[in-house]
Amino acid sequence: MPSETTLNVKNLAALGADRLAELLLEVSAGDAAMKRRLRLELASRSGGDVASQIRKRLVSIARSRSFVDWHKVKELARDIEAQREAIAAHVSPTSPSEAFDLLWRMLELAPSIYERCDDSSGAIGSVMASARDDLGAVAARAGQAVETLVDRVFAAVCANDYGQFDDLISLTTQALGPDGLKHLKAQFESLATSAPVSASGGERRVIGISTRGPIYEDGYERSRHVRLVRSALTQIADSLGDVDGFASRYSEEEQANPAIAAAIAERMLAADRAGEALAALDRAADAFRLRGHWPDWQRVRIEVLDALVRPGDAQEDRWEAF
Repeated sequence: MPSETTLNVKNLAALGADRLAELLLEVSAGDAAMKRRLRLELASRSGGDVASQIRKRLVSIARSRSFVDWHKVKELARDIEAQREAIAAHVSPTSPSEAFDLLWRMLELAPSIYERCDDSSGAIGSVMASARDDLGAVAARAGQAVETLVDRVFAAVCANDYGQFDDLISLTTQALGPDGLKHLKAQFESLATSAPVSASGGERRVIGISTRGPIYEDGYERSRHVRLVRSALTQIADSLGDVDGFASRYSEEEQANPAIAAAIAERMLAADRAGEALAALDRAADAFRLRGHWPDWQRVRIEVLDALVRPGDAQEDRWEAF
């Protein structure tokens, strides 16, 4: 049985509201983040404008230019996390549209925050990931106009230099709806036709060296552009349930990669196209047997063989995996 001195809700509640309030004031002395958290709680209880206070704090964080050393980054992360928790607890339940805008603003802050701090511990990244999940959870209730949301998602995915908007298309799928996703698809298909142009001759700028030789700025930008478009169109195809659209984003050479083949086959199997799923896996069979560790390929193949009612072959693959 827990001691009466164990720190838990029951024992602390027994101290009484007045004593707990005194302890909170004592603990928060010199702790700006804790004081801001307490003010947010008081504002929510008294009917104050919590959203306005959060917005002001986000503006203040955005304006800051001081560098944050590794040993102080957790304090900054705690501050941002307090704003995120306040949005989830006090804004989202009654004003999902306001919560959506605040969370979006928080994610937009990521580049300026990362550029002035050492987040080797991942503290800031963890908070941003939680904010991104919160954004996805509230998106469908936020009532954003589809046309506006499409433009916002497109711009955010294109400016996703720090991964703050990873999986944004998947997270906003329900809010976008089929029409919004198709509009977004058209925007990325248009973007695909405007890849950066290679610099000519001696004008190419070297920005790094790899085992294959110099890394040119124009080549890097072109590769980045291709990856961005393909990632977005792949997510859109997944969101629309377009298995063929998903597969078409990969070249024949890429489809011979066991990991990619497994991803395609898994989607085909989910669409009751087990025969085509097996064919997709077979295209990567040689690569699977030659090199590497490809557990997904083997797992999906067993699932496909079971779906095709080939228990003997499935069991043989299980023994081989074992």
